[in-house]
Amino acid sequence: MSIHSAKAQDITRRIWKLIEAGEIKQAVELCQELNRNYPDFADGWHVASQVAERARLSGKSLEFIQRALDLDANNSGYLIQQAALLQRTGKVEQGLAVVRKLVGRKLESAAAYNIFGSTLALFELHEEALDAFESALALSPTRPHYHFNRAAELRFIGRLEDAEEACNSCIRLNPLHHEAYLMRSDLRTQVAENNHVVELKSQLTKAAKEWRGQSQLHYALAKELEDLGQYSESFEYRSRGAKLRRAHMVYHPENDLKTMSAITSAFDGETFADISSSCQDNSPVFVLGLPRTGTTLLERILDSHSQIHSAGELSVFARELVGLVRSKFGKTVPRDRFVEHSTQVDFSELGEAYIRGTAALTGGHPRFVDKLPLNYLYAGLIHLALPNARIIHLRRHPMAACYAIYKQLFQDAYPFSYSLEEMGHYYVAYSRLMDHWREVIPEVAMTEIHYEDLVTQTETEARRILDFCGLQWEEQCLSFYRQKSASTTASAAQIRQPPHTRSVDQWRHYAEQLQPLNAILRKGGVQGLE
Repeated sequence: MSIHSAKAQDITRRIWKLIEAGEIKQAVELCQELNRNYPDFADGWHVASQVAERARLSGKSLEFIQRALDLDANNSGYLIQQAALLQRTGKVEQGLAVVRKLVGRKLESAAAYNIFGSTLALFELHEEALDAFESALALSPTRPHYHFNRAAELRFIGRLEDAEEACNSCIRLNPLHHEAYLMRSDLRTQVAENNHVVELKSQLTKAAKEWRGQSQLHYALAKELEDLGQYSESFEYRSRGAKLRRAHMVYHPENDLKTMSAITSAFDGETFADISSSCQDNSPVFVLGLPRTGTTLLERILDSHSQIHSAGELSVFARELVGLVRSKFGKTVPRDRFVEHSTQVDFSELGEAYIRGTAALTGGHPRFVDKLPLNYLYAGLIHLALPNARIIHLRRHPMAACYAIYKQLFQDAYPFSYSLEEMGHYYVAYSRLMDHWREVIPEVAMTEIHYEDLVTQTETEARRILDFCGLQWEEQCLSFYRQKSASTTASAAQIRQPPHTRSVDQWRHYAEQLQPLNAILRKGGVQGLE
């Protein structure tokens, strides 16, 4: 080993430590020194790509990983990083091509297999991701996080008993892996003779200094206590967990309320007067609405049809819209001007960009489902850009919808969901926006379906929706719960069951605790509260 390469490796190790510590500014400075002094050191460009990614400089990150590959074209670690970056920046087809080079290749370490598994999951290749995590565990069976990653993939593909055992393995190796407790609680309905309430309460006393772990344990306890019918205690733990999560996030709810009001004002009836020049592609079916309102259930029903493929929760439409707004008005568009600017983009170009961006995700089917709940913000823009697309909005009893959201610990999305007051005001704004879309978007392009109807009259509603999409009825749509395809949503465990009504009135067990929410909804004029 030369003196120079030894120095370069030492600097690289220091940069990785800075990354782990979250000291990105210092890591950037050290990367600049490393790449300047050792431009032919491939690992230096790899770590620079990692730093740029964390600094949200996706263009630089891709540039740097390409520099590493120019020096070492067959390096698995570099290729994995490139594939992940391509996926995150919307270059899915290119990323898939890189991933396919790696599937079946023997990797150099357990860590490499673990990273590869996470990358495969980004591309919705969950069986392959499971294989990668199992390869990681074969080389390093005592790493708790590898067991957790395996559990997540097992949950996604519906092997729920195996997922529970994988969670148990993770917890045995690391009793402080609190997310594993949360996942395990959600995998099945807990019963009196087989639950984890005592264990969870014990763990909660040990997580006193770690807010994230406390929050996860609170949610796990709330779930299990609800299964056991101990509703008052369940709500108490859920409320504590939500308050903990809300206290550790920066969120200004008034910004969301202003945005939805601005959308209603900007997209009036005249905006939709002439859309004949827009993209005429009819392949997308958008399933949207608040989370936990049956969007995944409807997605699975549609995905059971021979002519439809579910592409999952895609961020493509929003990403392409942002890109067009920035190209026309500059990269630093103020939040309060974005809605106004979005009315002035080329809608045909937006539609074509969306179709190009989803081309690799349609599974070769004539139609595909884009099931991103938050697309309700863009329903008008979707119709302007893709007038032949079909938009299906899921509604649910307002109290049931809000409670179902409140009981879920999300990763980063839906920050309004951790306060009943904030959720109430958000729901009022959302409801007004959806009422507006219903007025200005033609019925031939957008329809609504109620969760309660979907679970009580499944065949009737499924036939209606397929007819709305211009498709013939197929009997297998009623057997959606037997599908082996993966689901990565919060409903991943529930959609393995036939339709049921157990959740329809669950919120009523908490009618007293939810009174503040009810009052806000009533004051806001929300209909259907009875």
